[in-house]
Amino acid sequence: MATLFIEIANRYCRFFAIERAVEQLTQTVGAASSQLQILSADLAPFALRHRRAAHSISEQLSSIAVVRSSSTRIEDAVMSLMLSSANHRLRHFGSLISTPAQLVLFESAISELEKLTLLLERHVVLQRQVIYGTARLIRCLQKTDSWEDV
Repeated sequence: MATLFIEIANRYCRFFAIERAVEQLTQTVGAASSQLQILSADLAPFALRHRRAAHSISEQLSSIAVVRSSSTRIEDAVMSLMLSSANHRLRHFGSLISTPAQLVLFESAISELEKLTLLLERHVVLQRQVIYGTARLIRCLQKTDSWEDV
């Protein structure tokens, strides 16, 4: 009987210990919850500014992507047209070469085509540099904490 009484007392003590622990945990969670509400209220205006900035940056990136896509398509079309036209003319000239003067003109045309190809390649490189520079600028702006300072 005494062991039964001791066992009941132990369970009773454990029950109260658990009940106290739950009560303390509830108080701690309540305090943490109120701290989170205060923090949330403090951060709300900041989060709104960042959401607006992120939306603006997203729109800018979309615009850059559209411009880049359109520009790439235009460049490809122009380059293809120019090179196919130049290729066609060079083949035509190549079949007509019969004098040294014509050979000189043919070599001059090839030289001009090479210069044009280099200019087009530089244009593409410069355009990419502008796009990458803009993307780097946007990444820097994303890292900025205070948008009013920018």
